[in-house]
Amino acid sequence: MKCPHEAHVVYAATTNSRTSSAREHVASCPACAAAASVAPFMQRLADSDLPPPALPDPALLWLRSQLPPPSVALRVGRPVHVVQVICYLLVTAASMGVLALKWSALQAWVSSFAPVSGSGTLVPAMVLSFMVLLLSSLVVTLALHTVLADEG
Repeated sequence: MKCPHEAHVVYAATTNSRTSSAREHVASCPACAAAASVAPFMQRLADSDLPPPALPDPALLWLRSQLPPPSVALRVGRPVHVVQVICYLLVTAASMGVLALKWSALQAWVSSFAPVSGSGTLVPAMVLSFMVLLLSSLVVTLALHTVLADEG
């Protein structure tokens, strides 16, 4: 409810010329007390040289209003995400299975590229490093494909 004395109270608060009758009225009227408490701040804000904030482009606001909320997009994309995770696990398991089943053949193939020690034996750390690098690069490639596909 607007008090008829509010304009006088606001003027007195902004010019710092409060009379005793204005102080008594502010003490008894909640609307004038609230107006008197914010009046100096509002006056400083009006006197400041800050430019008004830029308004967003109306076309952008309209476009955002037409989009579904993010929760809907997450619900729709959830099955695809679950299938991708399952495929990553299957590819990783299949790669490890191939490594386990064909270890001797892979070791012989990689030994042709690996350096040999003085006794003519192959350096096992090099072979193991190559296999781990191959497996991890495959999994990282699949993961990066998903991340980049989600961004686009």
